[in-house]
Amino acid sequence: MPKGYHYNVKKNNPNWKGKSMSSSTKRKLSNRNKGKHLSEETKKRISKSRKGIHVLKTSGKNHWNWKGGASFLPYSSEWTEKLRQSIKNRDNKECQNPYCNYKTKLLEIHHINYDKQDCSQFNLITLCKSCNSRANINRKEWKRFYKRIIWGKY
Repeated sequence: MPKGYHYNVKKNNPNWKGKSMSSSTKRKLSNRNKGKHLSEETKKRISKSRKGIHVLKTSGKNHWNWKGGASFLPYSSEWTEKLRQSIKNRDNKECQNPYCNYKTKLLEIHHINYDKQDCSQFNLITLCKSCNSRANINRKEWKRFYKRIIWGKY
């Protein structure tokens, strides 16, 4: 649905009176451009207006969290399913973040020092998908936090 269209429907319809839009009306509005083709000139104008938006600002070396291409480095040969399962078993198949809000069943193994080549048991910890994603922001703090948890176990 085009931006602002919902507002215009309400504004221009005196019988609206705060009623919500039915699903069939929403479907009709979203399908109203199906089957229509844009001219080549319109396509070029749209393409030109979108160039450089978000793509250059938020990808690769220009992204705020760029770590020199570290995510493209391969894992070590020790990084096996057997190793991941043993770490999950060690951690009782639970997210080890004590402040975890989600406690999902989707568990991942996190490298505490963010080095994919270091697969020692002191560098690996079980986290839920949400906590593992959060650990990529403010890495220095998370590294310290998870190190304390793992070293507290041994």
